Amino acid sequence: MKKRWLPVLVLSGVLFGVNIVARLITWLAASSDENKQTTIGLISAAVIGAVMIVAGYLWMRRLETPRVVGELGVAVLAGCIFSVIIGPFAGGSAPFKEGGTFFYSEVWHYLALAAGGGLFGMLIAMTFGQDRKSQGWKRYAEARNAHPRRVVR
Repeated sequence: MKKRWLPVLVLSGVLFGVNIVARLITWLAASSDENKQTTIGLISAAVIGAVMIVAGYLWMRRLETPRVVGELGVAVLAGCIFSVIIGPFAGGSAPFKEGGTFFYSEVWHYLALAAGGGLFGMLIAMTFGQDRKSQGWKRYAEARNAHPRRVVR
């Protein structure tokens, strides 16, 4: 069990860590400048997307698609919950301080970005034939073509 869920926990921790670092930088360096806050938020979103692209690609290379979708989904949900509920405290705020609309939009943006990144990473692995199914088809074709055809006399 530990072997299966430890990578999911680590990925959700990395997603949460990226959010915490961005919030701390915003709180310490750009608490009064909205342009800097927006820039830091966009960089944070890009890093979360990049982490999910890499995770989707690596997971897809070694596991079946349904398991990849499930494990990445759990990691994204856990990272989102931690980032949206606990994350604001790292930036000197509270989860619902800006209002419910902002909170829900933050949740949906986070989920869309992280899920989109994971899906993109999975599609990259499929496109280059690095996923398990493509590798299986490749092995089948090689085994099928390894022996010359018998000539019937």
